[in-house]
Amino acid sequence: METLLGLLATIAALAMLGRALWTRRARRCAPGGSLQSAIPVSHYDEIDAAVGLRRCQCRGRFALRGEGPVRGADSIRRARLECRECGREEELYFDLTRLDHPD
Repeated sequence: METLLGLLATIAALAMLGRALWTRRARRCAPGGSLQSAIPVSHYDEIDAAVGLRRCQCRGRFALRGEGPVRGADSIRRARLECRECGREEELYFDLTRLDHPD
Protein backbone atom coordinates (compact mmCIF):
# COMPACT_ATOMS: atom_id res chain seq x y z
CA MET A 1 0.00 0.00 0.00
CA GLU A 2 2.83 2.40 0.85
CA THR A 3 4.47 1.67 -2.49
CA LEU A 4 1.25 2.55 -4.31
CA LEU A 5 0.89 5.81 -2.36
CA GLY A 6 4.52 6.65 -3.08
CA LEU A 7 4.01 5.96 -6.78
CA LEU A 8 0.88 8.13 -6.86
CA ALA A 9 2.72 10.95 -5.07
CA THR A 10 5.58 10.73 -7.57
CA ILE A 11 3.17 10.82 -10.51
CA ALA A 12 1.37 13.83 -9.03
CA ALA A 13 4.67 15.65 -8.44
CA LEU A 14 5.81 14.96 -12.01
CA ALA A 15 2.47 16.19 -13.37
CA MET A 16 2.79 19.42 -11.38
CA LEU A 17 6.36 19.91 -12.59
CA GLY A 18 5.30 19.29 -16.19
CA ARG A 19 2.51 21.82 -15.90
CA ALA A 20 4.83 24.41 -14.36
CA LEU A 21 7.39 23.94 -17.14
CA TRP A 22 4.68 24.15 -19.82
CA THR A 23 3.25 27.31 -18.26
CA ARG A 24 6.71 28.91 -18.04
CA ARG A 25 7.39 28.13 -21.70
CA ALA A 26 3.99 29.45 -22.75
CA ARG A 27 4.63 32.71 -20.87
CA ARG A 28 8.01 33.13 -22.60
CA CYS A 29 6.42 32.57 -26.02
CA ALA A 30 3.61 35.07 -25.31
CA PRO A 31 3.99 38.66 -26.50
CA GLY A 32 6.66 40.36 -24.40
CA GLY A 33 7.80 37.14 -22.77
CA SER A 34 11.21 37.17 -24.45
CA LEU A 35 13.52 39.31 -26.55
CA GLN A 36 12.21 37.59 -29.67
CA SER A 37 8.58 38.39 -28.82
CA ALA A 38 9.14 41.93 -27.51
CA ILE A 39 5.99 44.10 -27.66
CA PRO A 40 6.38 47.00 -30.10
CA VAL A 41 5.52 50.39 -28.55
CA SER A 42 5.22 53.89 -30.01
CA HIS A 43 5.03 55.71 -26.65
CA TYR A 44 6.44 54.95 -23.19
CA ASP A 45 2.94 54.98 -21.65
CA GLU A 46 2.17 51.83 -23.66
CA ILE A 47 4.60 50.01 -21.36
CA ASP A 48 2.50 50.95 -18.31
CA ALA A 49 -0.66 49.89 -20.16
CA ALA A 50 0.81 46.48 -21.05
CA VAL A 51 1.90 45.92 -17.45
CA GLY A 52 -1.60 46.83 -16.25
CA LEU A 53 -3.15 44.23 -18.55
CA ARG A 54 -0.76 41.44 -17.58
CA ARG A 55 -2.05 38.81 -15.12
CA CYS A 56 -0.11 36.40 -12.98
CA GLN A 57 -0.76 32.66 -12.94
CA CYS A 58 -2.59 33.23 -9.65
CA ARG A 59 -4.82 35.79 -11.45
CA GLY A 60 -3.26 38.66 -9.50
CA ARG A 61 -2.12 41.93 -11.00
CA PHE A 62 1.52 42.86 -11.47
CA ALA A 63 3.29 45.93 -10.13
CA LEU A 64 6.15 47.45 -12.10
CA ARG A 65 9.31 47.09 -10.00
CA GLY A 66 11.78 48.53 -12.48
CA GLU A 67 12.61 48.91 -16.12
CA GLY A 68 15.67 49.55 -18.19
CA PRO A 69 17.61 48.76 -21.33
CA VAL A 70 18.77 45.29 -22.26
CA ARG A 71 22.53 44.99 -22.70
CA GLY A 72 23.39 44.35 -26.33
CA ALA A 73 19.89 45.19 -27.59
CA ASP A 74 19.64 48.97 -27.85
CA SER A 75 16.03 49.07 -29.02
CA ILE A 76 14.73 46.62 -26.37
CA ARG A 77 13.57 47.61 -22.89
CA ARG A 78 12.94 45.14 -20.05
CA ALA A 79 10.31 45.69 -17.36
CA ARG A 80 10.61 43.77 -14.08
CA LEU A 81 7.22 42.86 -12.61
CA GLU A 82 6.09 41.47 -9.27
CA CYS A 83 2.64 39.99 -8.56
CA ARG A 84 0.83 41.93 -5.87
CA GLU A 85 -0.89 38.74 -4.67
CA CYS A 86 1.70 35.95 -4.63
CA GLY A 87 4.99 37.84 -5.16
CA ARG A 88 5.89 35.95 -8.35
CA GLU A 89 8.41 37.84 -10.49
CA GLU A 90 8.27 38.12 -14.25
CA GLU A 91 9.88 40.15 -17.02
CA LEU A 92 8.29 41.80 -20.05
CA TYR A 93 10.24 42.97 -23.08
CA PHE A 94 9.37 45.94 -25.28
CA ASP A 95 10.62 46.88 -28.75
CA LEU A 96 11.30 50.64 -28.93
CA THR A 97 12.17 50.85 -32.64
CA ARG A 98 8.81 52.54 -33.39
CA LEU A 99 9.08 54.93 -30.44
CA ASP A 100 8.02 58.49 -31.27
CA HIS A 101 10.82 60.86 -30.34
CA PRO A 102 9.94 64.54 -29.83
CA ASP A 103 11.91 66.89 -32.06
